[in-house]
Amino acid sequence: MDGGDNCAANCCDFADSKTGLLCRKEFKNLESLLNHKKRHSGEKPWFCEYKSCEYRSIQRCHLIGHMRKSHTGRYQFSCDWPGCSFMGPSRYNVKRHKIIHTGEKPYKCNWPGCEWRSANNKIADHKKIHTGERPYACSWVGCEARFSRPFTLRNHERTHTGEKPFACDYPNCNYKSSQQTPSVLMSKCNELMHL
Repeated sequence: MDGGDNCAANCCDFADSKTGLLCRKEFKNLESLLNHKKRHSGEKPWFCEYKSCEYRSIQRCHLIGHMRKSHTGRYQFSCDWPGCSFMGPSRYNVKRHKIIHTGEKPYKCNWPGCEWRSANNKIADHKKIHTGERPYACSWVGCEARFSRPFTLRNHERTHTGEKPFACDYPNCNYKSSQQTPSVLMSKCNELMHL
């Protein structure tokens, strides 16, 4: 993506009803793009058939994972790393999990001169640093803040609401934070009470 108004062949052209901004997330193939567009439309064609379960999903593979986790009580694929007990609903999940052990960072930014690499596929979000794109706008009346990533927007919006959903797990500690980042939470908490 070049940062302009053009979208690649497998790029989401959904326009946000509030801001009018295009999603512009890019995909390797048409099937992935079509599945992504269901997130915008709210379409969830796959549903759980267990009595009183209301789970619905965009993709069949998500439904299968739900069934294995919620109703069978087991995952059938396990990590073979020594001492690891991780189990997942598919070989793919276990393969992605193994990156924790190997330290591998298979996803690389192709922006000229950028050496950024990641263990998870967040390249589209990362590229917004280069393009300056900030598609996520604060919905608080009078606030014009915009962000390149949705989690940064959520953290910002909590400054308006005062919400602090993340609590310290230290015994008898009442410290709470608006940010989920453990290092931020614990460094502030330690600074205040536990040193």
